[in-house]
Amino acid sequence: MKKIFRIPGIICLLLHSISLFYSCKKEVPTLTTSAVTNITVSSASSGGTIVDDGLSTITTRGVCWSAGSTPTINDNKTSDGAGAGIFTSNISGLDVATKYFVRAYATNSVGTGYGMAIPFTTLGQLPTALTLLATNVTFTTATLNGTVNANYLSTSILFEYGTSISYGSTATAIQNPVEGDSITNVSANISGLNAGTDYYFRIKAVNSLGTTFSNVII
Repeated sequence: MKKIFRIPGIICLLLHSISLFYSCKKEVPTLTTSAVTNITVSSASSGGTIVDDGLSTITTRGVCWSAGSTPTINDNKTSDGAGAGIFTSNISGLDVATKYFVRAYATNSVGTGYGMAIPFTTLGQLPTALTLLATNVTFTTATLNGTVNANYLSTSILFEYGTSISYGSTATAIQNPVEGDSITNVSANISGLNAGTDYYFRIKAVNSLGTTFSNVII
């Protein structure tokens, strides 16, 4: 003989209410962090996509960044509007040649949700320099030559020269300062030299990260 049982209506109503409560529970937003692009010596671009607003209106969103691997809104951040969807963030005020981590954030009435942290490094490094042979050499004058890559940072260029590797004299390059990220020809015209005398010279290239000296030519 089969046994038949029924769940009292009040229990069914209670179960339904519990299910409805959990299905409508508000949570922090869920989002992703956009790839970092347009990286310069002091800025970059990122952003994010809000996948789920957590059943509560997004009141603010943006990206946060720091040298630490888990930046929060207590660190540097942008504010890029409100609401769900895709947003773009412009990051500025960065230090040159520095590694950062950035991640998107979104805040609703429950709290703040974060996307995955993405590392990136701003541009810039010490300049590189190469000394080339002197040209237009006369009894008392010459043109000193070389190449420099500023490696994205404004770089001042001096030629050091003298009758020994102690040098003693300097000449500012015609192309001073050098910028960008390409090899640039640099030169300086010097005078007042002593006839029949050997001279040594090299390039001194200086940017915000430090100083580079080129090879020495006699």
